[in-house]
Amino acid sequence: MDQQQLTEYRYRAVREVLGGSPIGEVAARYGMSRQTLHTWRRRFDQGASWGWLTGPSGLGTVRRGSPPMLRR
Repeated sequence: MDQQQLTEYRYRAVREVLGGSPIGEVAARYGMSRQTLHTWRRRFDQGASWGWLTGPSGLGTVRRGSPPMLRR
């Protein structure tokens, strides 16, 4: 997965939470920790640039049961 695809993937997850989906369900569906998704949402809410999703500090934790495209 290239950087743009990864950014779009993360953005979709945050948009689901902002749309009212429970953060725990979205995190499980996207294969990430709730804390990572909380961090991304907070950065999004603070109006951070797209770097909030692409920088090393935005990578978060990828669980073993994550979709194959996210495994490292």
